[in-house]
Amino acid sequence: LDELSKSITIEITLHQLFGTISAPLKEQLTVALKELTGWHLPSHFRAQFEMLRSKSKRGSAAKGGLILDAVVSAAIDTQLAGQQPSSSLLAAYLADDTVQAMPIDERRGYLRSTMYSLLLAGLETSVSSLYFSLDLLSRHPEFQRRAREEVRAAAIDGEIGSDNLPVRLPFTMAVVHEALRLFPPVWFFGREAVTATKIMGEPISQGDIVLTSPYVIHRDPAHWQDPFVFQPERFLKQPALASGNPLYMPFGVGPRTCVGRWLALYQITLALAALIEGHELSSDGEERPELSSYFSLKTLKPIIIRVESCP
Repeated sequence: LDELSKSITIEITLHQLFGTISAPLKEQLTVALKELTGWHLPSHFRAQFEMLRSKSKRGSAAKGGLILDAVVSAAIDTQLAGQQPSSSLLAAYLADDTVQAMPIDERRGYLRSTMYSLLLAGLETSVSSLYFSLDLLSRHPEFQRRAREEVRAAAIDGEIGSDNLPVRLPFTMAVVHEALRLFPPVWFFGREAVTATKIMGEPISQGDIVLTSPYVIHRDPAHWQDPFVFQPERFLKQPALASGNPLYMPFGVGPRTCVGRWLALYQITLALAALIEGHELSSDGEERPELSSYFSLKTLKPIIIRVESCP
């Protein structure tokens, strides 16, 4: 399941970030990204690829880092030269007036940093989200059938895109929201106190690091009905649960909410839709392996599911 989730997430992420790229470059990027396993927390926050190269313990990962760095830089140079009009996120960032006003070297550095932030920080968490979404649907065939019927009906009416996704695939998106509630990829957040304060009567000094856990909050029966049960309908009956709800925080909350929130949500939903439209997923019946995480939530052992074509 991990390999399946990783492959399709990489495919969709590359398309959304860079638009149409040549098959050889796409293959190089895919191989490089698959080599870069076990990323560390500082790499996500700093988005500096030198960190990945210097921290790598394997020669293959270091080679993958060099390839990825070169290909991303080439994609940015192509956009800067205006050689390939695109509806990608890279093109959208480049068209911004503030970015256009930057000196060329500063513009290139900004785009490089932004693309790495979206690619590296978002990719592993998106893989984790799709991983658990597929696992949950394989264990709940009734929800899987409902989502498949929705996807097939929506596909008849034309292409499904990010502009109409919530309207065309509301239940499929609710499945993703519920998977994010039960298994938020980033299961804890840390914030530094800029001034002394109190939280629930506990004194917090300036400079203290305060941790909170979406995984714990999302399963608190004081705030969620049947918190341990997979119920996608909760997000259909109460759409506000997924928007503006401080108790639902798979992407953080407040002014520091993840910049790639909508990118991740749409790519996970589209990836899930693409997989279930023509395939049936079935669980092997084994209990879900114990969870483990450093940055993104994972299972200690692989989850095995059967994937079969369905009419």
